[in-house]
Amino acid sequence: MADDSPPSPAKQLSAASTQRLNELLRSGVPFRQAYAQLRAEAGAMETAQPLSLPKAPLKLEGRAPAQTREDVHAHLDALAARLAKSGIVPAEERVGCTPQEVATLREHAHIPYAYEAFLQRFGKQRCRLYSHDHLAIEFPHLEKMQRTARKNAEAWGGNIPPEAFVVCGSLAAAYAFVVVGPEVVDAPVWFTNEETMLDARPYFASVLGWIDALASDAERAWASGYFRDRPRGTTA
Repeated sequence: MADDSPPSPAKQLSAASTQRLNELLRSGVPFRQAYAQLRAEAGAMETAQPLSLPKAPLKLEGRAPAQTREDVHAHLDALAARLAKSGIVPAEERVGCTPQEVATLREHAHIPYAYEAFLQRFGKQRCRLYSHDHLAIEFPHLEKMQRTARKNAEAWGGNIPPEAFVVCGSLAAAYAFVVVGPEVVDAPVWFTNEETMLDARPYFASVLGWIDALASDAERAWASGYFRDRPRGTTA
């Protein structure tokens, strides 16, 4: 049986788009099919121009981007100490990427220094900083994910720009990425997601803000007893 339930939360529509959507629904078109048709019609009305990212909203989640490499190191060192003290990520379970491994990722796109520093502390091997959910973040996933993320996003009408670097995937249905030039210290993290069929948009103000959110979720999972039953957490 087809799933006619609406995506949740649904993308906010204009009055004209809502009217058109209702016309399609009244004619018997299932909701998801009607929504996809509405997007296709809207795309056909636009003049042919290269895909571009929308401007970031004035307020994003998380802390502002770090301004210096020293700020990045201080923030991540404090986070690593906090996670080690709580037992969530003991020092012996924290395995970082080598500089050579990080360098291979730069062959795909520019990446901010804060993300490089994160990988060199937490990125080589899956750990409880992000194994509280089905998040593909660790190094072994990253190279392949640069290809599969774009393929999957295109299938649902998402937009991951060619100059972006994908930093996280979730069950092949949601992706986070960064878009930066060379020598950038920190930068916003963007998301695109199949369920809500949203175009790519910025969500976290910085890579460090995204990492802080991962840590907060890990700490909540730890406090709830989640890792007692699943010591290693989930798989990606």
